[in-house]
Amino acid sequence: AQYWTFPEEGYLAWSSGNWTAAAGRLRTGIGLGSENVFLNGDARWYDQVQFSWFTSKFRFFSFIATSSSHLEDNEYTIQSYTTSDGDDSWGWDTINNHDAATQAVIPLKLFTYHRLEFKPFERVGFGIGEMQLVGGKVPELGNLLPTLAWHNTYSAGVSNVMAHVDAWAVPVKGLLAYGEFVMDDSRAPKETGASKPNCWAWDLGAQWVLPVS
Repeated sequence: AQYWTFPEEGYLAWSSGNWTAAAGRLRTGIGLGSENVFLNGDARWYDQVQFSWFTSKFRFFSFIATSSSHLEDNEYTIQSYTTSDGDDSWGWDTINNHDAATQAVIPLKLFTYHRLEFKPFERVGFGIGEMQLVGGKVPELGNLLPTLAWHNTYSAGVSNVMAHVDAWAVPVKGLLAYGEFVMDDSRAPKETGASKPNCWAWDLGAQWVLPVS
């Protein structure tokens, strides 16, 4: 019963003119293809609140969600681990790595996604997006705003961001070609002493639909 996730789908949704909104438990993917890199549409469900606004040329999509709303035991232990002054062992700064308002570890874990799409032509489109993981703290306004990869990733608590770009085209009727690139960390050539390597992912795909009535 510990991993019981019933119901796997249940939500309320609204739409009017050029916008939609939904809240509840449902599948959500970002990008093209059934197993895209940025946010996999094949995942069973996310508990979420989402919003989208669109025109013939643009679409903006944003949501805040979770698939596991509490820090795991090891995540909580890392967040609450401290070291005293003068101790050479590694540890978290109790002021800068915990919730700024309470100076405590909040066992909450969620993530936000923002995405902007542009279709300059009927058969060509581009997308750019960001993801931010927020954990161990109460979300702040800066964690929720769509400011792409410029979020302060050194804010209190568990924090991480990823950036995403993709493009797609329909060169001939029935054929969809697409590609995407995701960046978590990137190191410039002169940053030889940086501890984090380049963390990139990419995906290329195509779908062919037979003309049937």
